[in-house]
Amino acid sequence: MQRTILGALALLLIVAAGAVRLYQGGGGDAEFLIGMLLRCGLVLGALWLAYPHLDVLPRVLLGALVVIVLVIAVLARSKGLIVIGVGIAVVLLVLRALKRKAPAAENRPPR
Repeated sequence: MQRTILGALALLLIVAAGAVRLYQGGGGDAEFLIGMLLRCGLVLGALWLAYPHLDVLPRVLLGALVVIVLVIAVLARSKGLIVIGVGIAVVLLVLRALKRKAPAAENRPPR
């Protein structure tokens, strides 16, 4: 059921991008809308293809993927925010890596 919904949404977004291109033509806002519709449709199409293999992924990871794609779309719209977003992402990745490498004092066996 959910795979069918993903496929239908992907097709709907790609057709909507084509309709906007056909009726609006070129232009700044129209090109942005066409690009967003097309990219989102292609990502949903890729998810539709990979759906049988997504059962092994936790739902939290899938939700995080959706949030990451939305944040990248917002950051791509404004060039100044992308530098800040990349910087925050690097800091979070470094902190997470340091947290994993830190030895846990409570889990050591008593001597």
